[in-house]
Amino acid sequence: MPFLNSSETIRRAARNFHTPADRVPEIENGSPSQPALRYHPKAMIIGTHAIIYAQDADRVRHFFREILGFTTADAGHGWLLFALPPAELGVHPADGGPHHELYLMCDDLAATIDHLKRNGIDCGEVHDAPWGSVTTIHIPGGATMGLYEPRHPTAIKPLTARTAAARKAKPAARAKRAAKPRKTTRKRKR
Repeated sequence: MPFLNSSETIRRAARNFHTPADRVPEIENGSPSQPALRYHPKAMIIGTHAIIYAQDADRVRHFFREILGFTTADAGHGWLLFALPPAELGVHPADGGPHHELYLMCDDLAATIDHLKRNGIDCGEVHDAPWGSVTTIHIPGGATMGLYEPRHPTAIKPLTARTAAARKAKPAARAKRAAKPRKTTRKRKR
């Protein structure tokens, strides 16, 4: 099966969960920049829904909407749902009882901490772990959440500032090319 490398192709493959197994695209032979992904023909999970319980939910919502810039959907009665960046799930052996953790990932921890501090958000001390540089975010009106810059290959391709700038530049470049007069060659009539 072909190697899928564009997010649109992956989205199309995800919409085809219920196609026969021989028609379900797979991503094979991954690399750190293009990891191996496989869509199961009978996959039933369409996303992840995480919940943060907080004493001051409005402050937490403000943090995600205004400080982090997450887009929202109004589920009614003031319940906002935030669109999260692409996600990945790691499964590790537990020391002690089973538990789970939630981390946000970034591609430049120092710049992200600087942005958060300029917006009045406190972060914990940065420490190096074998898997990346790690800190915590003290969410206003809520608890703390992990934040790290990964050193390991990820199952997602994060949207970096450079990538975002390149995506914005593409339509402008297309418009610029379209504005240039085209060279035409006329065929001679014989």
